[in-house]
Amino acid sequence: MSTNTSPVSAPTRAHPGTYGESASDVGSGSTQSAPGIEAGFPRRLEVVGWVDPALTEEGVGPLSSYAERFWLPLLGPSTMWLLRRFARGLEVYPEGFRLDLVDTGRALGLGESMARSSSIQRSLVRACQFQMAARVTTERLAVRTLMPFLSRRQLSRLTPTLQDAHREWISSRSDPDTVRLVAAAADGLLRAGEEPEDLASALREWGCDPLAIRVALASTRGW
Repeated sequence: MSTNTSPVSAPTRAHPGTYGESASDVGSGSTQSAPGIEAGFPRRLEVVGWVDPALTEEGVGPLSSYAERFWLPLLGPSTMWLLRRFARGLEVYPEGFRLDLVDTGRALGLGESMARSSSIQRSLVRACQFQMAARVTTERLAVRTLMPFLSRRQLSRLTPTLQDAHREWISSRSDPDTVRLVAAAADGLLRAGEEPEDLASALREWGCDPLAIRVALASTRGW
């Protein structure tokens, strides 16, 4: 599942502490419009949480085993470690924090360069490209507190072994009886003329369990 919920409502207060320098306010960056991710990120960056209501019931944390096993091959190790670093910071300072990207690059083994082609810059760009983060202003980055499950297209990029492991992981978290009921409901909707791409949202509106929907649709028409 992917979602495009805007992060612009993310908190703006930045906290001092282990993960960033002391700051009582955001500064001029709080009123600037967001530049493109290709513009490069400043050395001192404010990180705030991007809370997506669509993922409340079916999202996974950047520190989860799911993220490590299934998102890592797509995001790459540098971006995955960076997202985990952000997640740790947001656990300590949920309203946001500031950090020095040079120090962060050193801590993660990415080097201290801030050039556009540097590892830290490319990792930030990749996080935005995969919608795990979004640039709110020049100096502020909203980072997802929960990551979605892989979409069908994303899953197809994994090795066959990981694809099988993913199906087993999803199935293990859903009650078989519930899945059968959801599959029957999906079949009924299709027979009534519902478009296949609209099935998931229609089933959610009926109050069906999100994980059961994923498993039921996977078993009937594949990922």
